[in-house]
Amino acid sequence: DMLYLPPNIAHWGISQSDDCITYSIGFRAPSHSEILLGFSHFVAEELSADQRFSDPDLPLQQDPGEIKPWVLARYKQELQALLSDEERLTEWFGRFVTEVKRQTPPSVEPPEGVCLNPGCRAAYVVQADSTLLFVNGELAECSLDLARAICSYQPFAPEEFSAEDQELIEQLQEAGWLNDPEDC
Repeated sequence: DMLYLPPNIAHWGISQSDDCITYSIGFRAPSHSEILLGFSHFVAEELSADQRFSDPDLPLQQDPGEIKPWVLARYKQELQALLSDEERLTEWFGRFVTEVKRQTPPSVEPPEGVCLNPGCRAAYVVQADSTLLFVNGELAECSLDLARAICSYQPFAPEEFSAEDQELIEQLQEAGWLNDPEDC
């Protein structure tokens, strides 16, 4: 049997039989509008209302209604400075691509092993001295091993990780983002 779901229909395929293969091909790519709005909102939340465009060297011009090319160049320079901040862009992107677009009900607290809830979105970024884990738009630091385990959507044993990682696992369980292995 084959089931076709047209584009823009959210789904999570799980096989109900031992003798089958389930493939889900495709993904929801964000529009340019969503990317631009998402990043600009993220940056705007960090900026103070006192931070304003400044033009103390503005020369008097004959036509005060004309927007001069150098004014546009200065605004462009301000925007490019915001985009050039790699740390800010990394944090925003990780939060953006893992943000939950629809809410899923929380699962019960797992007894021995856990796995990421199929309704959650997760990704990670490896940095020189840490690993940034993004789950449902939230950011946390953890070990690379834990980030890989969570993002695999496969069951793993929390006790195999450090105390710091176990604390994060507990927080993810409390949020309902980790399931019993049988629900993976």
